[in-house]
Amino acid sequence: MKHFRNLATMLAIAILVIFSSCNKKRGSDPEPQGKATSEELTFGTWVPKTGGITNNGTPRDEWVGFTLKFTANTTAYDGGSYTSGPLPQITDIDRVWKTSGTWAFGKNGDQLILGTIYRDNDLSIPVAITVSSANGGTLRMEFTVPVLGARTAGIEGTWVFDMILQ
Repeated sequence: MKHFRNLATMLAIAILVIFSSCNKKRGSDPEPQGKATSEELTFGTWVPKTGGITNNGTPRDEWVGFTLKFTANTTAYDGGSYTSGPLPQITDIDRVWKTSGTWAFGKNGDQLILGTIYRDNDLSIPVAITVSSANGGTLRMEFTVPVLGARTAGIEGTWVFDMILQ
């Protein structure tokens, strides 16, 4: 009888172990950290709001027809590429935007900083972003183009791009 009780106890423990492991999800990888923000950023083509491009607080009207489209690295969701244009015919305007390039989220160790992107690996020009898919989507980017000399007169300073989804 003693052996039967021990056998019944061990059988009950074995059944509990088997059933407790049945409800665990196997192979379920967590969603990549930047996936949601990347998907919002790459949802469509961005165009400036009326009067939405300013330099040092002054509206810049020469950006008529400007569009911006992001694509994402869909493996890591930590960056991607962009295309833009048409660009105004101003000397050194590619210091503000190029017609194409790369972007990446900022990083702090292994953690992505989802509120900051860097264009073309240029760490001196971080771009702060706020993306919302509500009401069609808005994107606000603010960055500073440093003064490099007389050649760049008219493009240095703080740029703000307030954009909406097209």
